Amino acid sequence: MKTLIAGILSLLAGCGIPGQQDVPAKEVMQMQTLDFTLSDMEGMQVTLSSLLHETPAVLDFWATWCGPCRISMPHLDNLRKQYEGKVNFLAINLDQNPSVVRPFVEQAGYGLQVLLDTDGRVAAQYGVRGIPTTYLIDKEGSVAYHYMGAGTEKSLEKAIQSVLR
Repeated sequence: MKTLIAGILSLLAGCGIPGQQDVPAKEVMQMQTLDFTLSDMEGMQVTLSSLLHETPAVLDFWATWCGPCRISMPHLDNLRKQYEGKVNFLAINLDQNPSVVRPFVEQAGYGLQVLLDTDGRVAAQYGVRGIPTTYLIDKEGSVAYHYMGAGTEKSLEKAIQSVLR
């Protein structure tokens, strides 16, 4: 029921409409991220602040049932390959059990680090209103990029390049 409600809310929020909320970095640079710790599919704890000491991070909120998420995941994984070792990519799954998420990720062959936001707490902290929603967090912990919807690869890549300079 919780997943159904989340899905309906995502659709009402305009889930996956490209360009719906493409916020330029200069408008969100003052927004500080909220630290969190989530489990990955193996039960290991991952804390955002520990990753930011090394490299920027891309946070992508998604679910297996979300059509636009399915469109954006291959692009996100391509960027992960391109910026391996320079940017952490965290695919934050919403409200789903690892038994559902793992087969989806393995079948597609994604190498993204998947974290499980099983209660939606982190998505709520970040004000996620629809999925997919993507954030780029610089090493100082500021939001450098925010986008809701599919079709983020080119604009996300530009934002990544700007924070790596």
